[in-house]
Amino acid sequence: MKELGNSLAQLIFVIMVMITLAVSTAALSQWASSDAGGDDSRIERGDARAPVLSASATP
Repeated sequence: MKELGNSLAQLIFVIMVMITLAVSTAALSQWASSDAGGDDSRIERGDARAPVLSASATP
């Protein structure tokens, strides 16, 4: 029974480490993409306008 408890504790530890790595990787990715600027810069300025699509058929 003690071995089962130890293996369960090891499994929980590995899962916690994996979650920590996933969260830190996501945070690092967000931080790196905010430095890039790019096309998403209008979102950072608060410009919430959506692109307008026109369905009119003008020759």
